[in-house]
Amino acid sequence: MEDMLVRLTSSLIQMENTTPERINYSVEFCADWLQRHGVPVRLWENQGLKMITATIGQVNAGSTLVLNGHLDVVPGHPENFIPRVEGGRLYGRGSYDMLGSVAAMMNLAADLVHQPSNCRIILQLVPDEEKGGELGSGFLVEQGSIGDFVICGEPTNLDIAVQAKGVLQVRVEFSGVAAHGSRPWLGKNAIVAAMQKYNELATLDFMQESSRFFPVPSFNLAKIEGGAALNQVPDRCSLYLDIRYLPTQNPADSRIHSAGCSRCSCGNAPARLTCHYQ
Repeated sequence: MEDMLVRLTSSLIQMENTTPERINYSVEFCADWLQRHGVPVRLWENQGLKMITATIGQVNAGSTLVLNGHLDVVPGHPENFIPRVEGGRLYGRGSYDMLGSVAAMMNLAADLVHQPSNCRIILQLVPDEEKGGELGSGFLVEQGSIGDFVICGEPTNLDIAVQAKGVLQVRVEFSGVAAHGSRPWLGKNAIVAAMQKYNELATLDFMQESSRFFPVPSFNLAKIEGGAALNQVPDRCSLYLDIRYLPTQNPADSRIHSAGCSRCSCGNAPARLTCHYQ
């Protein structure tokens, strides 16, 4: 069993599941693997992304248990997608989050076909957890693929996790006034204004709250775009914020909402902003 899990996980790592095309190929690979092992599979597609559900057991078999795993991984360098075993551990992009769990769930599904349980099992393999899951898990829920209990194979250091933070992803765009770099006082620097606003947002009251399982929310400045030339005062800047709010917090709360949708300014020029919620 261990060798099979290592081989299957290694195959998934090597697929570099970071683009829709590669993710869809991985989904088709998993569908073929499951079918060859006797597992009935249904292939879904939503906005160009494919996903799988595999149902084992009859509708009247009792409670329904959902096993949910995602095939997409975050981007990495080419060497990250070369799996290797060291010290009894398998390394490679996605081995921990969460292709190892996907391989384990696939093997379990193959076993359960021949050893029926006293409940109905639905295996879900989805394509977009790293970007929020709306097109994958969210879509399957809308289609009625739900259960009485869900086990998600996300890494938890072998502890049982019963909560997760929510995600608020925001792009804030700042407009300034361009000028030559030798006369910066004639312009309004959009990057400077953006950084001033970031420091203000990072100290909002909601960032000091805690919950039973999480000491604080997280507030990550994930990406900055701005500036066109070294000898120019930048008149555009975008901040990409990744806010993980607590289960006890509501993203519509004005204190959290202000992290993305407050009015920002660079001189007299207001910022244009786009808020994306998950």
